[in-house]
Amino acid sequence: MFFLSAQTTIAQPPNITYPTPQTYIINTPITPLTPVNNGGPMGNYGEVITLAGTGVAGTTNGAGDIAKFSAPRGIGVAADGNIFVTEIDNNQIRRITPAGFVSTYAGTGIAGYKDGSLTSSQFNRPAGLTFDLTGNMYIADENNQMVRKIATDGTVSKVAGSGNRGFDNGPANLATFREPGALVTDALGNIFVVDANNLVIRKINTLGIVSTFTGTGRPGSTNGGPTTASFLAPYGITIDKAGYLYVADVINHIVRQISPTGFVNTYAGNGIPGDKDAPLPRDASFAYPTGVAIDNNGTLYIADRNNHKIKRVTPGGVVTTLAGTGLPGNRNGKGTEASFRNPSGVAIGPGGVIYVADELNNLIRKIDINGYYTISPKLPAGLTFDETTGQISGTPTVTSPARNYTVTAYNSAGSNSFIVNITVLPASVFTFNPIPDKTVCDADFDAGATGNFPIVYSSDNAAVAMVVAGKIHITGPGMANITATMNGIPKTNVLTVTLAVSPTVSINDPGVVCTGVAVTFTAATVNGGDSPNYQWQVNGISTGNNSSTFTTNSLAQGDIMQCIITSNSTACLTSTTASSNKVIINTLPGTTLSVIIAPISEYPLCNGGDVTFKATVNAGNTAINYQWQVNNINTGNNSDVFTSIQLKAGDVLRCTVSSAAACVIPAVSPSFQAVIFPNPSAKLQNQFIAELGKPVQLNPNIYSDINDIKSFKWSPDNGLNNPNIANPIANPLNTTTYSLEITSVNDCMLELTTVVIVQKPIVIPNTFSPNADGINDTWKINGLLDYPDCLVNIYNRYGSIVYRSAGYSKPWDGTRNGNNLPAATYYYIISFKGNKPALSGNVTILR
Repeated sequence: MFFLSAQTTIAQPPNITYPTPQTYIINTPITPLTPVNNGGPMGNYGEVITLAGTGVAGTTNGAGDIAKFSAPRGIGVAADGNIFVTEIDNNQIRRITPAGFVSTYAGTGIAGYKDGSLTSSQFNRPAGLTFDLTGNMYIADENNQMVRKIATDGTVSKVAGSGNRGFDNGPANLATFREPGALVTDALGNIFVVDANNLVIRKINTLGIVSTFTGTGRPGSTNGGPTTASFLAPYGITIDKAGYLYVADVINHIVRQISPTGFVNTYAGNGIPGDKDAPLPRDASFAYPTGVAIDNNGTLYIADRNNHKIKRVTPGGVVTTLAGTGLPGNRNGKGTEASFRNPSGVAIGPGGVIYVADELNNLIRKIDINGYYTISPKLPAGLTFDETTGQISGTPTVTSPARNYTVTAYNSAGSNSFIVNITVLPASVFTFNPIPDKTVCDADFDAGATGNFPIVYSSDNAAVAMVVAGKIHITGPGMANITATMNGIPKTNVLTVTLAVSPTVSINDPGVVCTGVAVTFTAATVNGGDSPNYQWQVNGISTGNNSSTFTTNSLAQGDIMQCIITSNSTACLTSTTASSNKVIINTLPGTTLSVIIAPISEYPLCNGGDVTFKATVNAGNTAINYQWQVNNINTGNNSDVFTSIQLKAGDVLRCTVSSAAACVIPAVSPSFQAVIFPNPSAKLQNQFIAELGKPVQLNPNIYSDINDIKSFKWSPDNGLNNPNIANPIANPLNTTTYSLEITSVNDCMLELTTVVIVQKPIVIPNTFSPNADGINDTWKINGLLDYPDCLVNIYNRYGSIVYRSAGYSKPWDGTRNGNNLPAATYYYIISFKGNKPALSGNVTILR
């Protein structure tokens, strides 16, 4: 249960290899693919043990299994491997050896302020601690409003802070803080302090000058530069090798990244409380993250307090759970088998471990982080990757082309990457269709077998065919068995080779030919070559051009059509010429249609109105088909009447008429160009916001020429100074929906609507007395109902949220989860959508 051996240091990073490339078959289990490591060891990643503590609150020193802690908060590791822990309840600094032996390092245990020796010094709720490069320890002494120092010789002194609560920058002895909670040093010796209740990050430079490094001091989650960024509840802090800070912003449920110039960015978390791992850091969710620590590889570890977990963000940005079931407990084990109870602090130790201040368990826990693997991109579906062993296993369920996957192995000495190429092929498919007959003159050809593995051909009759360079080479007439073999499986088809082929030609029969109407004949050839010679004949007399088609309008009843070709094929031919079938012509006299179109409804009209046209045809008793067109695009039904509500000015309408009767010639009507008057063009915003008693001008954007507008009409007219102008002044007493009707000089109309939302003044009382006497029992905020999208948050003096409401339809009654809150002063933030600034202040419950 307890860590009882000395720390070790990993001498070198891993050096991994995999056998590559790998080809797998869909729906077939793969042989697990495991890396070979010729570098430094990988460890037992994710193993959680208890280093010290019984789980019962107290101040007992001694071996780890008898020692007691009370609310361990901050944690850090000195260069010699000793672990130091702050206890906010015991007001002490405790030291734990790598073997788990616990002793009191500094502080009498009595809350107070006293510098001097380790044994006589006093602290008041010490929170975070850190070390500089020379081994000095720094402590955020929360209730003393100071930053304290324990030098390597054991002397306790003040670094900065007058002892008063405030927000004063300047010389260290005059500066003030408001509950400093965590701190970290950079390579130059500067100290960065999380000034928790001032909602900023402060900096103490090597000359002892205190300044605000970043943050406005106002609650929020805004990213940006030092004077624009905001925090809601900054807590833990750490720094990477490049000088970037990482801060756990507790109530925002995110981790922020701060550049060396003070620019703040959201590094991980979507801001919604929850427990979600994700391949991208901003898609993950946390629940009140507190402690943070980053190792030399750039992996960030987060104490996810209310999820009772330790999370990890890899250098590639993947967020996963390192350890913790998600339920409170104190169980040891590997990864998600282990459990915590509101962990608050994390620290990186030598040899690839992290230490956790498991606050509400009153324990110090240790997690092995020496050795894990990542892979990018994601493996094909069905294949899994074990980040603790680097093993690839499973059954692929989709095909995937050859692709490189980068596996990276990490230990405390560094990292190493290797590229594995993986292909997932379809299930084994082998087809060999019958081989078409060939002639002795055919070129070498592929026999047509297909599969997803190499295929080899063979022939059993070399006098007919041989295999040359993977293709079938014909050597003479006859038959041969051609065998295709894939993965040891043979399939055989018979190849028949003939001596020669004959050209053929056929022409189409058009059926009834209309007298005087052109008809086209087309010749279709087989074995005619790529450019045969065509000779058309009418009644045995040659005519036409050397073309595969022949068009004429002079055929008579009983004429005979035929085509003779001369092949230029390079195949073995029995003859170079062929004659087509003979077509005997059957003629009928033709009838030509005519058609005109005209509107039969009100016309011209406004844009969007409907108009009906009728087509008149000289068809007699012939059944007619109608095809209407607008701008050469077919539309409408097969009817002599066409109605449209989509015509625009300048559109061109036509109608084509035809008949299924023989020798009836189609006709197209003369074009009809539409005259459509435009509707007025204007736009009006959906709503206007007006405070009660303050008029607002209704100002539509008019896009039409004002000379084309005949009138404006607003309704209702209550609250308007003039309902008959384009932009009246509105001053209604209540929220009102107005309609605007715009009429053009051509009596075309446009109707628009908008809502004038009247908002009453917001009056926020600073006290109320929820004592059930019927008087002032709730915190009633006049005017807030006009802001249904507002967000009301109320916090106690410790920054914990006690009430939250989206909208404020039901006033707060001074309870939290159905229980009465004590009489005290609480702090509120009311935020609004849009540009309206947030309201903040305090409200006191009187009982």
